[in-house]
Amino acid sequence: ARDLGGLPAADGRRVRRGVLFRAGALGRLSDDDVTRLAEAKLGHVLDLRDGTEIGAAPADRLPVDPAPRVHHVPVADPDDPVFRYVSAVLMGHDVTGYAPVDGSPGAMTAIYRWMVEDARARAGFAAAVRVIVDAGGEPLLFHCSAGKDRTGWLTAVLLSVLGVAPAVIAAD
Repeated sequence: ARDLGGLPAADGRRVRRGVLFRAGALGRLSDDDVTRLAEAKLGHVLDLRDGTEIGAAPADRLPVDPAPRVHHVPVADPDDPVFRYVSAVLMGHDVTGYAPVDGSPGAMTAIYRWMVEDARARAGFAAAVRVIVDAGGEPLLFHCSAGKDRTGWLTAVLLSVLGVAPAVIAAD
């Protein structure tokens, strides 16, 4: 997990530290990791995975004092063969016969297109942004399975809204 704070934004400002964190799934955290998350005093955890992803992975390990409110806003299409393929890759399953596209690069390109073009994906990201806004500045961590695709896209959207330059977002 990492803090998105500190990046330069518009008008010489910086993204505030200790408010927005991004991560991959939280099911494999060590006890020390959970202790460090507790230090962030998370008020909210926003999970972008759908129910099948959540069910196939170890349960998220979260701090208990304070215990964050967990929001599930799935941004996925579990019926899409590309998502099933990527889930199989992430879970270390045999992917023979899964790929509807030319391997992982093709699958990722299809998912990135889906995140931008599909009305359900856009609605999911909009709902995620509303959860973040409604958190009112309380520390919030958002994640998906790997913490790089959906989490990365949501990060790019948020940093754009906060006035971070596209080149800085791409470097991050």
